[in-house]
Amino acid sequence: MILTVGIPVYNENFSINRALASILNQSWTGSYEILIVDDGSTDDTVQVVENLAIHYPQIRLVKHEKNMGRPVTRSTLAREARGEWFAMLDADDEWYPDKIQRQFDLIAKQQNEGNDVAKLMVCGNIHHIDRDKKTERIKNFYEGYGKAGYDLARVLKSDNTPISQLAILRTDFMREIGDFDPQLRRAQDWDFLIRFFLHGGKIEFLPNPPLAIFNFRRGGRDPDVVEQCMMAVIDKHLTAYNDASVDHREVRSSIQGYIQSFREEVI
Repeated sequence: MILTVGIPVYNENFSINRALASILNQSWTGSYEILIVDDGSTDDTVQVVENLAIHYPQIRLVKHEKNMGRPVTRSTLAREARGEWFAMLDADDEWYPDKIQRQFDLIAKQQNEGNDVAKLMVCGNIHHIDRDKKTERIKNFYEGYGKAGYDLARVLKSDNTPISQLAILRTDFMREIGDFDPQLRRAQDWDFLIRFFLHGGKIEFLPNPPLAIFNFRRGGRDPDVVEQCMMAVIDKHLTAYNDASVDHREVRSSIQGYIQSFREEVI
C-alpha cells in the first residue's frame, strides 16, 4: 500500500519547509510519496522543493507552466497520484506527528469490523490558529459532526470540515468524484464535499487530539469572491437541495451574514 500526500503550491518558498517537515516526521512507517504541484510560482518555490528532493526521494514535483488556480492544481494532484490512498495538505499548514498512523488505524478497524472502506474519508479535529488575531482554538469536528451525524444535508447547509488539511481517502474514489471545479476560486472544497456525498461517500472523525494545524490568514480572501463562489455552489446543486429538503434560501441568508461579518473583520 502506498500513500500519496498531495500539496498544491504557489509562491510558498517560506512555508513549504514546515509543511514538508510535518510529513517527513510522521510516526507512520508505510510507503508514501509527497507529490507537490507547483502552480506557476514566480518566487523560488521550485528551487526550494528541488533542493529538498535531492535529500528526500519521497518528494516528486510536477510543474504547471503558468498559474492555473487552486482547483486545477488540486485536480492535477489527484490525476498524478501514484498511491492507493490520498491525503491532502496545504503548503502553509502542518500535521501532527501521529496523524497518518491514527487515520490508518481507524481504517484498519473499519475493515476488521467488516465495513467497506472504498468510499470512506477519515478526518478529525483541527488546531485553528488565527495568525492575524493571534488567537487559537481546537475545532472539535468529532463532537460537532462525528457524534451528531454528518451527512449530505449538513454539508448542503455549509457545515464544512476542512478537508485540505485533514482528509484521507482512496485515490480511485477521489478520481471518481471528479475534478475540483476550475470556476470556483473559493469554496471548491465545499463543492467537492457535496459531490463526495452524492457519490455515496462516508466520513469518520477521530476525537482529540487534533490531527493538523490550520494557519488561518485573511490575506487574499476577498469577501466578494467568497460570496460569489458560495452562491455558485448552491446554484450548481439546487437538485440536491430539493432532494434533501434543505432550503437553499436559508443557506444563502446564513452565508450572507457570515460574509458580512468577514467583511467587518477584514476592515
